[in-house]
Amino acid sequence: MNVQKYVEKGAAKEKIGLRGSMPPGVLFAVYDSESGKPDYIPPEYCDIPALLDELVEYVNTTDDHPLIVAAVVHYQLVTIHPFEDGNGRTARLLSGYILDINGFGFNGIGSLEEYFAYDIEE
Repeated sequence: MNVQKYVEKGAAKEKIGLRGSMPPGVLFAVYDSESGKPDYIPPEYCDIPALLDELVEYVNTTDDHPLIVAAVVHYQLVTIHPFEDGNGRTARLLSGYILDINGFGFNGIGSLEEYFAYDIEE
């Protein structure tokens, strides 16, 4: 994903690319900035390539409406959390790109996380 390199421009080299294994006893997670507790624990690093392959397969074979495809790509990419940094930015860029190439002229980058978090049960 070359997009990720642009998203992380200026980041330390070890943060660019898919995340790797963590040292024993260290958990890779998205932590709450106030409590310091894990807010989300993404899949293991070794599962990332297969999960991304499944996502690409979905995009390349689905008959879903482009709005649905953009939402699925965004949600799945942030859920898989393949990078140490820039997952949300990359997801917004990719979902925006999908909308753009399908003729939806949104200006700027939208955030679908807020929509998904609004009514989690729905």
